[in-house]
Amino acid sequence: MWRSPSGKEEARSRFSVHVRFIVPAQAANVKVHGLGKSPGTSRVPRREPAVPRGGSAVGHGYCEPVRLTEGEARERFGRGRVARLATADAAGSPHLVPFTFALDGDMIVLAVDHKPKSSRPLRRVTNIAENPRVSALVDHYEDEWPNLWWARADGLAEVWEDPERCSTPIRLLQAKYRQYREHPPSGPVVAIMVERWSGWSYSG
Repeated sequence: MWRSPSGKEEARSRFSVHVRFIVPAQAANVKVHGLGKSPGTSRVPRREPAVPRGGSAVGHGYCEPVRLTEGEARERFGRGRVARLATADAAGSPHLVPFTFALDGDMIVLAVDHKPKSSRPLRRVTNIAENPRVSALVDHYEDEWPNLWWARADGLAEVWEDPERCSTPIRLLQAKYRQYREHPPSGPVVAIMVERWSGWSYSG
């Protein structure tokens, strides 16, 4: 039994209704990024600057990386002073070495300098004989990442040993490197006929 405001006793229902209110998070005492705990504030939440998909906010402002055209990759490759040559034997075992080179159109040439204390053929030469498919890479790195780039050449390599055939590549190498003018290479020449140029630049 319970007493109503009029003073009459009335029977209380055996059943009661429970009402639940769903309170939005903004009105509750919940901390939202950029807002204080007080629900009465009108401050707009702070938004972090967006970074393009696949990008990075490293450096002095983000620049969308770009793929170089074949012409741009060839030009940057030719400017390099040293490259990396990747070869593999018939079983696919890889081998990587730095090398100096000259560029003649779509052909890369490099001299094979025999090791003075070794009678064994160089690994890059035996690999090319077994598997002529090679890749060569020129890259540029510095701590200012927007200046990063690389250029790659994929093609077929041959080892030339005929002195007359090697004369033009050697002249190209001597024009580029003082050391070859002072000490002309006496070994064979590797010629790479490039089938594909590709490259990447952080900022174009």
